[in-house]
Amino acid sequence: MARRLDAFTAQPEHYDLVLMDVQMPLMDGFQCSRAIRKYEETKGLPHVPIVALTAEGRNSDRENCGAAMDDF
Repeated sequence: MARRLDAFTAQPEHYDLVLMDVQMPLMDGFQCSRAIRKYEETKGLPHVPIVALTAEGRNSDRENCGAAMDDF
């Protein structure tokens, strides 16, 4: 598991909003967001909004946000 996902799962109650970089090494922002959603569902946690951030802004990035992210 990537460090950013570990930070969320260690204390999910500390997060009101997650700003997610789309292009990260090891686990990209899309993968990490899907993992957060799965963790929330498994643990019965409330939905924390995730907003994608990227310098690219390609249409494919916006489309990939899908159900895992709330805004782009």
